[in-house]
Amino acid sequence: MARTISDDELTKIRTQHPGARVLTIVDEEAAEGTAGDDFVFKASTKGDYLRYKGLQRQSMLGGSGAGQEATLFARGLCVWPSPEVFDELRESHPALAEELGQTLLEKARGGLEVREGKR
Repeated sequence: MARTISDDELTKIRTQHPGARVLTIVDEEAAEGTAGDDFVFKASTKGDYLRYKGLQRQSMLGGSGAGQEATLFARGLCVWPSPEVFDELRESHPALAEELGQTLLEKARGGLEVREGKR
């Protein structure tokens, strides 16, 4: 059975965490609009991003958590159902947990991109 956040719960979370976003995990063959397992993540801050970059630096130096930087970024932002439930996903489907992190990192760009000037 899908774990779906109610509208009331989401409203409450967005009051506490403006900009929170819902990412849903569904079977890859499911039709569009199929209910899945919702995870709600608060918007990232400069501090969240700097922690992510710190994990990357640690990883380059052979530190623990190597290869899990995006996953740990997502875990730190998970506000629903809980970071512990995110950990269960991480154990059972590590590639999905990483994809959630990568998606959140892309969203942290705020819809902006860098382009080379024409002059």
